[in-house]
Amino acid sequence: MMMNLIKRTVLLVCLSVISHSALAIYFSSFIYEMMSDEDFIAKPIRNDTKNLSMYQISSFKIDKPGPSGEKKIYVKDRELIHTPLELKIEPNSSNFFKILYIGPKDNQERYYRVVFLETPLVIPPKNNRI
Repeated sequence: MMMNLIKRTVLLVCLSVISHSALAIYFSSFIYEMMSDEDFIAKPIRNDTKNLSMYQISSFKIDKPGPSGEKKIYVKDRELIHTPLELKIEPNSSNFFKILYIGPKDNQERYYRVVFLETPLVIPPKNNRI
C-alpha cells in the first residue's frame, strides 16, 4: 500500500533562494511533495519587501537531498517544468507558481532542486536619472 502512495512521488527538495536582500521572499514550505496521483502543484510565493521584485525560476534533477547528495543528474528529456519562468510580484504581495511533472509514470522516487533568483526592481530617484 505504501508503494502505491509513493508510486511516482516527486520530492522538490529545499527550495533555494538567491536574493539581494534578507527575508525578501516567503514560501509556505521549503520542501514540497508531489504524490503519484498528482501531475502538478501550485504554491504561493510572497514578496515581503517594499520593492517590486522579479523572480526567475529554474530547476534540475539531483541524486538525493542532503549533504552527501545533491549531485546534478543530467537527463535528455525534461521531467519537470515550472511556470511562469519569470514572475514580477508587487511589494507586500503574493502570487502562485506551478511545478508540473511530465516524466515517466513509474514507481521511482525522484528529487529536484528548484531555485528562485530574486532581483529587486528599484527605480532610481529622479535626480540620478540619465
